[in-house]
Amino acid sequence: YDWHFGDGSALLRGRRVAHTFAQSGVFNVCVHVNNTISSMDACAEMFVYEEVGDLTAESSSPTELHSPTTVRARLGLGNNITWRFSMGDGTVYTQPEPEVSHSYIKDGNYTVNVTAANAVSSGWTILPVQVFVFQVVKMEPNGCVQEQTPVNFQAWVSGNASAHLYEWSFGDATANETHRGDPRVSHTYWTSGNYHLSLLLSSGVNEATKANFFNWVCVQP
Repeated sequence: YDWHFGDGSALLRGRRVAHTFAQSGVFNVCVHVNNTISSMDACAEMFVYEEVGDLTAESSSPTELHSPTTVRARLGLGNNITWRFSMGDGTVYTQPEPEVSHSYIKDGNYTVNVTAANAVSSGWTILPVQVFVFQVVKMEPNGCVQEQTPVNFQAWVSGNASAHLYEWSFGDATANETHRGDPRVSHTYWTSGNYHLSLLLSSGVNEATKANFFNWVCVQP
């Protein structure tokens, strides 16, 4: 019995032999049998697996409610992988691709479990995902301010503040101001009184998603 393993290694002889493949992949293994009277050959295709190793994962979190959350996984070692993504809300995806997109129906903090497996090994990792309601949480200052003095307003918003569009209206007949990526604005009220300050916030993920915030500003002499 002469064995050829299709990986460039030396042939082995014997009815039963053991061979270790140095790398993963598909190999054509053949055996030649000769008893001096006759001979024959037989071949079989063999798939050699590599054990799973160095699994990492990342996500697009924090993400807005009803907007897709993307989870991507990577392997340093392993082949012919089946991926399993357990999204923490009861949804599980089993697929050959190492990336999944999922829309949560409720805001909150979720734990995503990512598993990579093949016929000989498996590995898993977890990562936290935050899903938030798009909104203006608060605005400062919220008390009275001085007339004819610049006032620095700041909006506290959910999500990535540097990605949103901010449209300010100061209620004193001055022009509106629009800023992208900056939740702060400076404005001077020239006469005392009560002014209706409003902010229209547009999502940096989907500008069709908007949130309004209104506040009364007390301006003192």
